[in-house]
Amino acid sequence: MNRVLARLAAVTVLAALVLGAAGATDASATDIRIVYDRGTVKFEDWGEHIEAIDTLADGYGIRAYLSWKPDHTAAVHDAGADMEPARRNLSIPENRKVWLTMCYTRNGANVKCSKAKAGRA
Repeated sequence: MNRVLARLAAVTVLAALVLGAAGATDASATDIRIVYDRGTVKFEDWGEHIEAIDTLADGYGIRAYLSWKPDHTAAVHDAGADMEPARRNLSIPENRKVWLTMCYTRNGANVKCSKAKAGRA
C-alpha cells in the first residue's frame, strides 16, 4: 500500500511539474490594445492576429502596425466606421517581443501615430 501511495505521489508531482512548465510558457504571451476616440488596434497573442477598427465616421482611418525583431513589420488598415475590423493573421515565433502602434490616416496616408506598446507573441 505504501509503495502504491509513493508511486501515486511521484506521478502527481511529475504531472504538476510538466503542466506548470507548459503554463509558464503560455503565460509570457500578452495581448496588446490601444484605444483612442477614433478607433482601436489590438494584437492577440492567441493565433497571432492584428486588428484595426475605425469607430468614428470622420474621414480618418485607423492603421495598426506590429513590429518584431529581426526587421519584421505587419500592418492592417480600416478606413470605414462600419465596426467591421480589418484583421491579419501572422506567424511569429513564440515568446518574441512585439510592438503595436496605432496611426490615424487620411486618404491612406499616416497623419499621427501613437507611441509603440510592447507585448509578447
